[in-house]
Amino acid sequence: MSNQVLELLKKLQRQMIAAPQAIAHLHYHYCFQLKEGWEIFVHIEDELVTINESLGERPVDCTIVISEKDMIKLLSHQLNSTLAYMTGAIKIEGRMGPAIKLLEALGSYKSE
Repeated sequence: MSNQVLELLKKLQRQMIAAPQAIAHLHYHYCFQLKEGWEIFVHIEDELVTINESLGERPVDCTIVISEKDMIKLLSHQLNSTLAYMTGAIKIEGRMGPAIKLLEALGSYKSE
């Protein structure tokens, strides 16, 4: 697993927990499937965010398929999620609504 992606996700997790307003309405389990062959699971519920490398008991609401390079750009606010989806850099499997809500919420948290 990429250390850079994991570090960016952990940083985002801390920001979301510290300022949960943008995720207060989210109650979903996401899978980020990197094209390089690994998955990471993000569960958001009751303004809490957990990140795991295994699925756990709850099935995912949606899977976001993205390359590691684009994931780093997305988490660093260097990639517009709407444009990435429209050009195929991001693919969404499963429920579209939860994915869009998460991608919109990501814009509320700034990279440092």
